[in-house]
Amino acid sequence: MTGPGAQEAHGRRPAYVKAAEDLRDRILSGEFASGSALPSELALAVQYGISRTSVRNSIRRLREWELVETRRGSGTYVLWRAKRPISVVGSEGTLSGSLDPEDSRAPSKQIADQLRSAILAGRLQPNTKLPSQNQLSALYGVARETVKTALRHLAAEGLIVSRQGSGSYVHAGTSDAKGSGAASSEHSDAEAFNTAMKSFEEVHGKVAHVIQTTPEPSRAFDYSSQLANKLRDLAEGAADLRAQAAVRIAEHEKLSLTVLAMKISTSRARAGQLMQRGKRIRQESEIPRKD
Repeated sequence: MTGPGAQEAHGRRPAYVKAAEDLRDRILSGEFASGSALPSELALAVQYGISRTSVRNSIRRLREWELVETRRGSGTYVLWRAKRPISVVGSEGTLSGSLDPEDSRAPSKQIADQLRSAILAGRLQPNTKLPSQNQLSALYGVARETVKTALRHLAAEGLIVSRQGSGSYVHAGTSDAKGSGAASSEHSDAEAFNTAMKSFEEVHGKVAHVIQTTPEPSRAFDYSSQLANKLRDLAEGAADLRAQAAVRIAEHEKLSLTVLAMKISTSRARAGQLMQRGKRIRQESEIPRKD
């Protein structure tokens, strides 16, 4: 096997990965400011003692980390703005947050996690309009594509809905349904979830088709590796959601671990792990960030 992913598959870290990691650290440290251009391919090749092809692979890795963007005919520019405090204004007031350069999660996942916590905690009420993509992009210091990715995550989870020509809104079904509206809300949630899952399956099928029809094996391997990493991130997010839901069930119905385990069809030990994880996630979302 040859290509960028081959050495990683055998446990070795290729030179382009080492260069990418060094550039990542320099960006996160603030050496390369947001909006500034990285050195040219030739300059980076000389600096790291690697080929220009390896430099391109390093830049591609930085793009995957959402740290840079490449502008055709112009060069590669830094997107990351280290620890920039932000505020998102909702119907209940101002929500504060920031992107942490020391966080291993991609910026899009950090943004999605912060907005998700605000929605689930009720700080962003149902039917509240989110700031525009341009506003979120400016507030977080990231590209619009990064914001779009974060919003797609939330839409796939049924937490927000996009209205053409209007923007993104917190889904009405995120509030606790009461009285006669409970059945309607449940139906709405199920419909939104099934629609989102169908869209997810269609996207996954399209990505799989691209990988299967890519003629160059090394590129196909690299694409499939990116897909595996993305699915791993989604699986971690789903595990967090499951843990948070378990906590909500247990607290709402005042269940013991044994009864909760029966309720969610799992072992008592697994129910305990879900409870601990869910409480930890909630505690972390409630801890004020220091900018």
